[in-house]
Amino acid sequence: MSEQVTEPARIEIEGTDGLALRQFVLDDAPRIFELINYDRAHLSQFGDDTAGKYKSVDDVRESIENPKSLLRQRFGIWIEGTMVGSINLDPTKKRDGTEVGYWVGAEYIGHGYAARALETIIPFAFEDRPEKSHLFARVAIGNKASRQTLEKCGFRYSGPDDSNWYFYLERPAVPVS
Repeated sequence: MSEQVTEPARIEIEGTDGLALRQFVLDDAPRIFELINYDRAHLSQFGDDTAGKYKSVDDVRESIENPKSLLRQRFGIWIEGTMVGSINLDPTKKRDGTEVGYWVGAEYIGHGYAARALETIIPFAFEDRPEKSHLFARVAIGNKASRQTLEKCGFRYSGPDDSNWYFYLERPAVPVS
């Protein structure tokens, strides 16, 4: 008799007003691909390589089954049962922080979904990684909408390099009882 392999429990984080963040599972691959394929130019602006990495549903499945980093957590941004984008957390070895990244499908831009997803994942990121002192994000220079999203969610601008603006958010101080 062969043993049945089961996937680990999917992490789900409930937000407000019908928003939920759900860790990617294989069944999400067709919807992720559909969002990417709908408007590849949208996801390629500012030099992002999301559209280039995922040329087929199989490419998406492969990235879920065999992620480049086992520490990286990728979540779908779901609004009332429809996946509208992605947000991820990637603890790095170079810094004492966790990098956050996100994208929203072209047809869902302008509704505040990225900001709501970011506001929802911030407490989880700090709870899940107590050893990390801050979150940080890179935004391609010129991507004003993403910059505004980070600033709206409390991230502070820390400066540019040749191609990115950098932002950080300090871990909130723990109230003393």
